[in-house]
Amino acid sequence: MKQKHQQEVNNFPMQFAFSDQQFAEGMKKLGLGVGDEDKVVSIGAGGFILKSDVKAYKEMGQKQKSEMQACNRWR
Repeated sequence: MKQKHQQEVNNFPMQFAFSDQQFAEGMKKLGLGVGDEDKVVSIGAGGFILKSDVKAYKEMGQKQKSEMQACNRWR
């Protein structure tokens, strides 16, 4: 289950930046450019995603939490 969840996170379109250069590169990878900063939102720890992906990001987290809780009930 942990591997499945990790793969889902790895496949999610998010970027991490710890400098202006990394932020610019991450924006480009998300298909954005200079002046598009209003189209992203921070997810903490240097991570950011498209505002349009916030719902999917939250749903992924809730689904993974539910799956882990269900898995733990059977132990």
